[in-house]
Amino acid sequence: MTPMGDCGRLSEWPRAAGLSDRLAVVGVLLGCLLAVVPPRMAESAEAAGLKVTAGFAGVSKTAVWTPVRVRLPAGDAATRVRVWAADPENQPVGSPWQPLVETPSGDREAVQHVRLGRPDGQLAIEIERAAEPSSGRLSIDIAAPLPQSASLLLVLGDVAAASRGVRLLEEDDGWRPTVVTATVDDLPGASALDFDAADAVVVCGSICPLPTPVFEALDAWVRGGGRLVFLAGESLERLAASDAAELAWLPAQFERLVPLRSTAAVETFARASRPLPTGNEQLKMPLLAPLDAGRGTPLAAVGPTLADLPLAARFPYGFGTVGWLAFDIDQGAFASWPGSDALVLAVLGRERARGGRSGETRRDLLDM
Repeated sequence: MTPMGDCGRLSEWPRAAGLSDRLAVVGVLLGCLLAVVPPRMAESAEAAGLKVTAGFAGVSKTAVWTPVRVRLPAGDAATRVRVWAADPENQPVGSPWQPLVETPSGDREAVQHVRLGRPDGQLAIEIERAAEPSSGRLSIDIAAPLPQSASLLLVLGDVAAASRGVRLLEEDDGWRPTVVTATVDDLPGASALDFDAADAVVVCGSICPLPTPVFEALDAWVRGGGRLVFLAGESLERLAASDAAELAWLPAQFERLVPLRSTAAVETFARASRPLPTGNEQLKMPLLAPLDAGRGTPLAAVGPTLADLPLAARFPYGFGTVGWLAFDIDQGAFASWPGSDALVLAVLGRERARGGRSGETRRDLLDM
């Protein structure tokens, strides 16, 4: 009998067969179906020991390059991974395969860059193992990304004044920039794309020198058009002793620290209503070599002219901009002084927009 004839006899099966026979045939058909469907990963992210972090300390934005750090435990047989994210039409887009490298802790990780096209915070991770080349995808939930229109200020260091300062920029409709405070460990430090979501980055001299990969990635981002604020006063003496790479973020060469005999110029620059509470502390500030013509513009200084002893300066850096403040405002008297809020905003280059939307003001807080 031909196969077609056998298929024809199936039409008689419902009447001739009992319940047990019918269940047996259904089981055979399901087994055949499962045999031809590619297997998916049955394990969960927790069972696989998978850790995934997107953006800066878990904060990301849509429609920009977002670093995704994928980490697997030591001893895992995985050889490479890739990340899938949905585009605006909800179609999955996969990154190139990336080999896993060993970290100092013994774990293995890879960093990928994807564009999040949807606001739902969904990723999929595909893992390739030597004994299991077709691994399938693990669905991962991340924090919902910020919209592309949001302004994001990344702070490396403990600068409470940055969070307080942006409140001064809040507009009538409640809009204000998002401040993300991160540590160096939160940054992949492999590419300038790591900082694509940031509108500006604030770096404290107290946490420098940065690891070389992080410095190089951040420096390349600034040179490519990014905006950096470098808060470094007395910490410059330590950085100069080690010839730290961050000295390139100064408007002129550092020479030495000198006493700040009066805080009046600082308080005037900050438009502070309260004096800087120095107590018995002798404040010092950096003395720089004279600024070269065209290198930048001092924003304030101690003395009758801006060329005397700059308190702050702003200058071009490649296609980007660097703003420098001559104090470690995450330290000492500056840490709790309300005037530090205004100092951060002054170096960022944007005061509070007056009139909200009715004034047709641009919403790039960090326009330096």
